[in-house]
Amino acid sequence: MSRGRSLLLFVLAGSVLIYVLLSPQTARPVQSVALHTAPVVRMFPLGDVRGGPSLTAAFIDRVLALAGSPAQGLGAILYQLSEQYQIDDAVALAFFHHESDYGRYGVAAVTHNFGNLRCAGYRPCTADDFRVYPSWADGAGDWYHLLASVYVAQGLVTVQQIVPVYAPAVDGNDERAYMQAVLNDLRSWQEARR
Repeated sequence: MSRGRSLLLFVLAGSVLIYVLLSPQTARPVQSVALHTAPVVRMFPLGDVRGGPSLTAAFIDRVLALAGSPAQGLGAILYQLSEQYQIDDAVALAFFHHESDYGRYGVAAVTHNFGNLRCAGYRPCTADDFRVYPSWADGAGDWYHLLASVYVAQGLVTVQQIVPVYAPAVDGNDERAYMQAVLNDLRSWQEARR
């Protein structure tokens, strides 16, 4: 084989590898930064809720502060809950964003209900059947617990699998728009971390 032909094959193989690695259907590297350690690169497809933190507490705090969220300063708690339940903190933050604009609007603004969770036997609740929490940390803790013990435990591990159950169309939700909003946040934060 000629040297020129070998070089051409090498370039083509490299191009295919780059395309595969950058394709949206391919698992993408997500950096997880512990509070006091160096970054760890892991592979998860966009929208997979498993695997623990992919954001830092400081990054979460910046997002909440820029949004004017009443939950400002919650970054360390979301990071710790993410480690405890092995649910990505970026997914939690994206759900919080979509549900109430980071606690700024709707029932969440007065209930500290991180994910606008319905009562389903939980007390106390509002007249509209939403859970009420004494703090944002308590609301976030219950959201992580629910995702880990109900959704992930049943094999629902991606945003695309969870949203139709979590926020179904029969409750007046636009499932496709909800999924897209969450995935857009995840993409945006993934890009910001590069």
